[in-house]
Amino acid sequence: MATTTPAWSLDDWYSQYAPLSDTQRVSVSRVSAWVSAQADRAEPVQDETDRTPSPPAMCLTHRLASMATQEARHQHTDDTQQLGLLKESAHELNELTEQVAQVQATMAELRAGLAYVQDSSSELMVQASRLLSEQSELEHQHEEITLRLGYFSVLQPATALLSSSHTHVDTPDFRSTVDRLLLALKFMDSHRQYMDARVYHLRLLNALQRAMSIVRHSFSKAGAELVNESLMQIQEMLHVCDYATESTLLDPSSSRVKDLLYDHFEPLHAKFAQYMEDLAMLAAQHDELQRMWQDLRAQWCQWRVSLLHNCLVACTASTGKSTMSLCTRLEQVLSSMAQYSEQEQSLSARLFPGSVSDAAWLDKVYTAMYERIYAWLAPQCTALDLEALADLAAVVQRYRNEPWCSPLYRYMLERLERSAAVVYKNKLVAFVPSHQDVAYPSMLREWQQASSSHASGTSEEAISVWYAPVRTVHTLLEVLRPHLPPADLASWTYKTAHMGQQKVQEASNAMRAEKLGSDEGDVGDALLFQLQHLWILRTHVQQMYEMVGDVDTPAPATKSATSSALWFFGSWGASSSQSPSLSTLKKVLEAAITATINDVGTFLGASLTLPLKIFLQQTGATREKAEAAWTTFQQSVDANVDDMRAKLPLYVDRQQVEAIVEATLRTLRTTYEAFLARWQAFLAEVSSEEAAARCSELPSPEQLGTQLREKLLTGPS
Repeated sequence: MATTTPAWSLDDWYSQYAPLSDTQRVSVSRVSAWVSAQADRAEPVQDETDRTPSPPAMCLTHRLASMATQEARHQHTDDTQQLGLLKESAHELNELTEQVAQVQATMAELRAGLAYVQDSSSELMVQASRLLSEQSELEHQHEEITLRLGYFSVLQPATALLSSSHTHVDTPDFRSTVDRLLLALKFMDSHRQYMDARVYHLRLLNALQRAMSIVRHSFSKAGAELVNESLMQIQEMLHVCDYATESTLLDPSSSRVKDLLYDHFEPLHAKFAQYMEDLAMLAAQHDELQRMWQDLRAQWCQWRVSLLHNCLVACTASTGKSTMSLCTRLEQVLSSMAQYSEQEQSLSARLFPGSVSDAAWLDKVYTAMYERIYAWLAPQCTALDLEALADLAAVVQRYRNEPWCSPLYRYMLERLERSAAVVYKNKLVAFVPSHQDVAYPSMLREWQQASSSHASGTSEEAISVWYAPVRTVHTLLEVLRPHLPPADLASWTYKTAHMGQQKVQEASNAMRAEKLGSDEGDVGDALLFQLQHLWILRTHVQQMYEMVGDVDTPAPATKSATSSALWFFGSWGASSSQSPSLSTLKKVLEAAITATINDVGTFLGASLTLPLKIFLQQTGATREKAEAAWTTFQQSVDANVDDMRAKLPLYVDRQQVEAIVEATLRTLRTTYEAFLARWQAFLAEVSSEEAAARCSELPSPEQLGTQLREKLLTGPS
């Protein structure tokens, strides 16, 4: 039954009867919506026609309840769909679970079957493995038996091949046969326990001897052909004449000559190097093949000696004029020989492995090279002077460490010392000076006008005005210095310098005796000449002393190991207790220089004070004579000082000039002090005023020495 109570709106309700807060109103709305939803489920659905339209003033609660109902219906539909999907998935999972269970059951059955099969077949597997091992061992034994049978069976085919007259060493069959014979021989050497090992060893060795005989024959034939070809081509090259010089001299440094000597023999290395290595190994182990190995090397050495000899003959024997000097030609030949020596060792080492350490057989090649160069050079050395021989020795010295050049260098040193001994004997010991040789000081003045060099230097212009024996000493030492060992060089220095000192002393004595020298020379020039050359000799000795040290020279009766020079020490006093050495000679020269400086000072001082000495030697001396002597002395000083100041630098340097001036002043002071004492004795006879005036006219010895020193060293002020 429908209610007739008028509907109250929610607003009217909570505004008139039950005022509510906002929160309370929301709660009431939710309860109303729930109640409406429950009412809709309980009441039957009525047709649209039976429904009475809601009044316009329907409450908000009914509206909210309707919306909640619709939302619940939609949610119910979605839940139903999701539930259906879950049921389908659960069904599929159940099916998969059943399949997994079936698989597990099948796997268990298979494992059981596999275990059964393994248990049943283990014995078969063990037996199969044993059979496989036995088969491998049988195959290995079969290979070893086959190989060893091959060692025993190699003789038959090898004998057939080696007995054939058409066998060639460069065929693969011959090389293979030799290799098999070597392996078989090595096997027999290491397995001598076999019953027939000794017999087979002997037969294999005989077969290898036969094979190496074939190799030697082929090597001899091929090598002889190459040697003949090289010799023929060298001879053909000699026929090519240089029409500018009409010379047929062969250039040893040309690439064509090198090709004929070495590159031409490369085919021998390619063809026989392996056989030579095998033969060297066999020769080291078996005496039967040692002789064959030595014969091959001897034959090779003979070829090389013959070829190099003919080549060197062609390179050194000229039939025409040569535009090349002997030194240049020697340098060319020796440089080529150094290259030949290196290539000779390389070619021989590659062709004969293991023979480099055995250099005795190469000595024959080096000897041939030396002998040919010596045969060419020795005749030309006989006509050469010392300087030319020194130039040749300097060329040879650069190659003295080469085995083929060592004897040549020793020969050049011997030749050089022989020539030096001849120069020493002829130009030093036997030298007899002439007037022109000691034409001092005119010779020095002429040289001073033509040159600005100092006389004590070592330029060519300065050396040209040295005394000839001193020039000889300088030449000998300069030539021998680069080549001789210290002991021999010290001996030559001592010998030549000491003899030079004697010759200088003899010439100085002759000049003082007026037997030699220029007309303008006097005793002072003789002494200055002696001082100049003693200083030069002392400088040479000092240089050699710094180079070789204080080396004792050999006794007079000895000679150097490479020289037949005559040693001359007779001028060295027999009473000398010191052994001859450069230090003792240097001391002797320094003492002689000091004594000569004092002699020069004595002579010059005596020349300046000659008027005073004459006065002092008079018995009836008077004051007037003393005044005259003093005046003459002043004139003598004025006349002689300029000449002395100009002459001294011609002979010696500034340091020695100062030493001479000091020695001169010492002599002058002694004479002047004696004259001054006599002068003061004369003044004692006159009045004191006059004596004082006269005394002031003469300088003191110190003042006179200072004045003369300034004039002699610096010239007039």
